[in-house]
Amino acid sequence: MKNPKILPILLIVAVVAGCSKPSTDTVMEENNLDALRNELLTKYKFERTRFDTSVVALLSGNKELGGLVNHDGLGIDELWSAAFWKKPHKRVPLYGPSVRNEKLDYEKISNYHQSLSIKDGLLKTKVEFENAPGYETEMFFSVSNPNLLVLQLKDLGEEGSQRSWDLQIPMNNSEYTSWWPLYTRHETGEAIFTIKRVNKNQVSGQTKESFLSPTSYQLYCSTPLSETNRDDIYSFTTNGGDSVQIYFTVGSGWYGKDHQWVAENSVPINTNYNLLLKAHQLAWKKDWEEMAVISLPDKKYESLLYRSLFWMLCTSGSEKFLPAECQFGNSTWWMIPFSYGSAGWSAKAYAMLGHHELAQKMAVEHFKPTALVKNAAPYIEKYDRENKQAFSFAHMIDIDGVSRHGKCCDRQRHIDAFIPAMFHILANYSDDNEFMLQYTYPVFRGAAEFWKSIAHWNDTIEAYTYKDLLSVSETLERNSLLDIMLSAKWELMMAARYADKLGVDKELSKEWKHISENIFIPENEEIYLQFRGDKSKLEGGGYIGIRGHVYLGYPNREIIPYMDKEKVANTFDLNFQRNNEGKDMIAFVTNWMGLTELYYKRPDKAMQYLENNFNCMDPSNTTICEDSTGINPYFNTNYSSYVISIVSMLVQSYNLEIDAFPAVPTAWQNVEFYNLAAENGVKVSGKMENGEVKWVTYQKNGKKLLETKEAVKIKIEVDDDGNTKLIRQL
Repeated sequence: MKNPKILPILLIVAVVAGCSKPSTDTVMEENNLDALRNELLTKYKFERTRFDTSVVALLSGNKELGGLVNHDGLGIDELWSAAFWKKPHKRVPLYGPSVRNEKLDYEKISNYHQSLSIKDGLLKTKVEFENAPGYETEMFFSVSNPNLLVLQLKDLGEEGSQRSWDLQIPMNNSEYTSWWPLYTRHETGEAIFTIKRVNKNQVSGQTKESFLSPTSYQLYCSTPLSETNRDDIYSFTTNGGDSVQIYFTVGSGWYGKDHQWVAENSVPINTNYNLLLKAHQLAWKKDWEEMAVISLPDKKYESLLYRSLFWMLCTSGSEKFLPAECQFGNSTWWMIPFSYGSAGWSAKAYAMLGHHELAQKMAVEHFKPTALVKNAAPYIEKYDRENKQAFSFAHMIDIDGVSRHGKCCDRQRHIDAFIPAMFHILANYSDDNEFMLQYTYPVFRGAAEFWKSIAHWNDTIEAYTYKDLLSVSETLERNSLLDIMLSAKWELMMAARYADKLGVDKELSKEWKHISENIFIPENEEIYLQFRGDKSKLEGGGYIGIRGHVYLGYPNREIIPYMDKEKVANTFDLNFQRNNEGKDMIAFVTNWMGLTELYYKRPDKAMQYLENNFNCMDPSNTTICEDSTGINPYFNTNYSSYVISIVSMLVQSYNLEIDAFPAVPTAWQNVEFYNLAAENGVKVSGKMENGEVKWVTYQKNGKKLLETKEAVKIKIEVDDDGNTKLIRQL
C-alpha cells in the first residue's frame, strides 16, 4: 500500500523519454515476464475428469467463430459466427459440424478427461469405454485463420480394427422462443443451406436468398466421406491407431469478398494439422503479448482474471461485428449487441490492458454517423427541436447501428456518455491523434449536441434538467435522474475540452461549458440522490437494484474532482445496505459499483461488490452467469467489467495523471503487474511485496521514462517538440 507518511507536497522532476536507467532488479523482473505469463496461462486451464452433460459445456472461439464445445469432444452442436445474421437484429447458429458413433455407450465410460487451454484455446478430450475402444480428439477455432474450425480424431482401437462414424453438417434452421429466459430450440425443418458434394473428401453448403447475410461453408475430411440417407449427414471410417482431420470453414459476404470464395480459399490446400495448430498457437501468443500481465496473491481472483481474459479473446474483437452479451455462448437476446454491454466494456478493458487493435475494432463498429443522427432525432423532435448534428447511441443495436425505438431500455441515455468514454479511453491510452480526430472528437461533438438539444432550463431551481428518460436502473423513470445528469455534465465538459484543445467549434464549446456548469445534480446535505425529490424509499437489491450512482466514478472519471467525496462515500454506504450488500444482483452492475469505489480509493469496499462474481458462478465453477439465479452463462459483460476492476486497483489514469497502486485491497500484500496502459501511451509496471511498493516503472514506445521506489502520483506533460515528460508529485 502507499506510505501514509508521504505528504501531498509537489516535487517537480521532469523526466524525458529514455533518460533514466532501470535498476538491476527491474530488468530481471521484466526478463522473466514471458515465464510469468506462461506460468499463469498454464495454471488456469479448464480440466474435467467426469463426463457430465448436465454441467455447462466449455466455450471456445476465435472472435469470428465459436460456441459451446460438445462434452464428448467430437465437435460442436451450435456453431455461431459473428457475421451470420438472419435478420438485422438476430443472429442464428449453424448446427454442426459434429461427429457421432451410435455404438458408443457414454454410460459405460471407464476414463474421461477434457481440458481447454486458455493459453491457446486448444480443446483436448480423451474418452475410454468399458466395452469398446476409445478415442482422443483435439479441436480449435483458428486465430491465424479466423474462418477455420479444426477437429482431429484419433481412434484408440487396436491396429487393424475399423469402425464407422457419422458426421453432422449444417443444413436446417432452428428458432427459439422469444421470451427471456425460456430460450428453447425448436426445429423448423426449413433448409437454409443448399448442400453440394465437391469431391470424395469435401462438401459445401450455401445459404438461400432468404437470409440477411449470404454465407457459405466448406467441410474437408482427410478420409473419404460416404453419403447416407440424410442430406445433412455423411459417414467416414477410421482404422485403429489412425487419426482423421476435419476442416470446416465459414465465409460471409459481409467482409467484402464473395462468401463462397472466402469459404473455399480458407480450406487448406495442403492440409497439415501440425502446421495449422502451430500458426494458431503463435496467433494466440501474439494476442497475449499485446496485453498486460498481472499477478495477484488471491488465486481465486487471479484465476477468474485470466479465464475472463481468455473468454474475451474468444469472443470480443471481430473484424467487423460487435459481440453480443453471451457471444457464442447461447441465444440470449438473439445474440445481438448492446451498447453498454459486451462490446463497450471489452473495448475499455482491451485499451486499459494495452491491446488497442482489438479495442479499436469494436469502437469503429460503434461509429455509424448516419445511424447516430437517426437515433437522436426522435428525442429531439419530442421537444419540437431539430439538430442534424446530434448523435445518440442505441441500447440494442441493429446490424446498421440503428436504435430499436419503442423498446423501454432505449431511453437509457446514460449510454451517450458510456460509449464516448470508450472512444476517449482508446484515443488517450494509445496516444493516437489520428483516431482522436477521426472518431473521438466527432463522437463527443455529436453527443454534446444531443445533450444540448434536449436540455431544459428550470426557472425554479435555476439549472438545466433532463426528463422522460430511464435510469441505468432499468425500472426507474424519473426526471433529473442522477446517472443522466452526471452523464450529460461529463459529456458536455469533455466535448468542450476537446474542442478547446483542437481549437475548433469555439461558439459551441461555450454553449457546452455553460450547460455543463449549470446542470442540476440531485443531492441533499448528506448523499447524492437517485433523482430530484428522492426520499431514498425505493427498494434496492435484487437483479435491478439501485444502480445510477455508478456514474459518480466510472467511466466518467474526469468528473470525480467535482464531486463531494464524503457525500459519495455516504451514498455508497447507504446503497450497499439498500442493495442487500450486492447479493442477487447482476454481476456486471456490482462490478461497476466496485469500480466507482476503487476510483474513490475504497478498495476494501469494492471487494464486497466484486465478491458477487463468485455468487454468480455456475455450479461447476466454470463461468459467471448473468446473476446468481444461473441464467445466461458466459455473460461477457461480467468478464470485462471484472477485468477493468482488477486493472483499476493497480493503475488509474485520467486528467493526464497516472496513479500506481491506487486502490489495492488491504489483504493483498504481494502484487505485481507489467505493461498496464495509461494516458499518453505510457505503459506502467510495478511490484509490491509485504504491502510495500518495491518499484514502479513508466515507459513509452519501449523507452524508459521514469522509475520510482514508491507509488507516487505522476503528472503527464508534453513539450512543444512532442516529448513526454513525467512529473512526480510527492
